[in-house]
Amino acid sequence: MPLVDHGKALQGVSGQDTTPLDFTFKSSRRWRVVNDVQVTYGWAIGEIKVFDDPNCQNPLTPISATGYETTLASPNRTIDGHPYTEWRAPCHICEPKEAWLTLYFDVPVTVMCMHIFQWGDRDYAAKAVVLQRADEVSQIDDTVVDWVDVLRGHDLKGGGWDDLHFVQCAPLEAPNFGLIRLTNNGFYPSEATFSCKGIRPLTGSSISTCKADGQWSDSPPTCWEAIHFIAAGSAVLFVDVAAFVIYYRCFMSDKSKPLTEESMIPQDYLGKWNSELFGDFTAEPKLLSLVVFCPCCRLADTWQQAGILAFQFAIFLPHFFFCCLPCIGSYFRNLMRKRFNIRRSSATLDCLSWSCVPWLAAVQEAKMVDAMCVVAHEEANAKEAVDKRKAEADAKAKGPRSAGPRSASLAPSTIGAFKVGLSTKTGALRKPKSSLEMISSTAAPA
Repeated sequence: MPLVDHGKALQGVSGQDTTPLDFTFKSSRRWRVVNDVQVTYGWAIGEIKVFDDPNCQNPLTPISATGYETTLASPNRTIDGHPYTEWRAPCHICEPKEAWLTLYFDVPVTVMCMHIFQWGDRDYAAKAVVLQRADEVSQIDDTVVDWVDVLRGHDLKGGGWDDLHFVQCAPLEAPNFGLIRLTNNGFYPSEATFSCKGIRPLTGSSISTCKADGQWSDSPPTCWEAIHFIAAGSAVLFVDVAAFVIYYRCFMSDKSKPLTEESMIPQDYLGKWNSELFGDFTAEPKLLSLVVFCPCCRLADTWQQAGILAFQFAIFLPHFFFCCLPCIGSYFRNLMRKRFNIRRSSATLDCLSWSCVPWLAAVQEAKMVDAMCVVAHEEANAKEAVDKRKAEADAKAKGPRSAGPRSASLAPSTIGAFKVGLSTKTGALRKPKSSLEMISSTAAPA
């Protein structure tokens, strides 16, 4: 931004790397500029301008200036408004902090920005300077007892204007129901720390840093009220329970029974995974979608069908121990290997599978367990059918051998008014008379 000096625009003002050193912002009647690096052929300054704001908009007017020792060129040339008039330090090779130029004011002022025009682009210009404030003055001889470093400028270039100034970030407001603690009054490098009142949770970054470009690193956070936190937690819990119920009713109601120790699986299906870890899973889009979008339910489903853990308990593991999921998944994968007689090459490989490609490991295990449950169910049905046919065959084989003794026990006998027994002519079971026949036969002799 161009700076106005006595009606003339000073072009070429460039922002340099500036380090604030003091944030007390005290006032003083004496300020000075000191070379912070060695200057080879004497330090030459054409003009100095100071301001009392970090945006360099409110200029301050020194009443006089003095320099290191006495030279033919008056130090007041640095405040005469003409950059082509210069003051040169008497030292031929000025060591760091050896040369200085002091500005005097009639009242105490606070300098927060300084523009300096140095002559020469290499040998007569200091690449780094320090702005100092007189903090304590002797009451006897009016000399400065203590100088405080306020600003340091780096990478300055001679032959043009350079600036040293404080950088202030935009004011921050504390969040609702929250507090803010600010360091350095919001000037770079300032840090804002946010906190919430009471037990309200804070969402967002609790710390924001003022950067050299005048911007905060993070936006202010939000302090949630307890009712908002409870409502959000209830909503999450409701969605979680709804997903659990929907999955259980839609995807587990028609599944085969989970595997048990008594489940029979043919040897042809054991000894290896029935799908590769990095195989083509596009043939199972439904299974892949469940693993990606509803991993907790699908993992619990797999572990229950494998006979490892009940669904209602297994679903809590991915929820509350998500950070330990690679270890949990590797442990359960080892149990599946033992159940299906799959050789375990390395525990590290199983852990890496669950750490690097957990969705692929979950799909592989889910496909394996679902297939084994179907096979075990078919084997159980086949065994039940064989046992049933065997029982029927045994019953038929035992039937004729037991007919003799049973027929003997059915000797003719009188049960009330009915006679039941074997016919002496045909050996067939004699049919008892009906009630009407019995009545007519007893009434005829009368």
